[in-house]
Amino acid sequence: MPIPKERKARVGRPPSCECGVCARCKHRIYMREWYRRKTPDERREWIAKRDPELARQRERERYQRDKEKRAALVARRDPKKRKAMQMVNARVAAGTMHKPDTCERCGEGGRIEAHHHDYDKPLDVEWLCSACHGLEHRKADHEFVGWEHLAHKKAA
Repeated sequence: MPIPKERKARVGRPPSCECGVCARCKHRIYMREWYRRKTPDERREWIAKRDPELARQRERERYQRDKEKRAALVARRDPKKRKAMQMVNARVAAGTMHKPDTCERCGEGGRIEAHHHDYDKPLDVEWLCSACHGLEHRKADHEFVGWEHLAHKKAA
């Protein structure tokens, strides 16, 4: 049974398949109908039963389990980026490159990350806090490599 196309805007991660006949699609359709049959009170009770700590633990386990897969994806997508990251990490670990305790832009402490303006110069980095690093990558003139599905959504 194919899924009807006239649907409200999806919230959350898009499904990996929408054929309507595979096991994954059938399970998704079944769960959607199961949830719709519940009264609002039953839905709230069902959601309240979920253990948030258990959900976080499962998410952490999934993240650790898929770490190599994500690293391979980055390496395939942009080998220069991967090489530059490895070079900086190796230099910091060896002690030949110093990682500062504060951001070079705002002076905040906390998690400090290396930002490459040019992957052809792998050791030329700017040390930024997570907030400044995120802002740098969200600049309009910054070339964003990856997450093709997000670029596809923007175009649509």
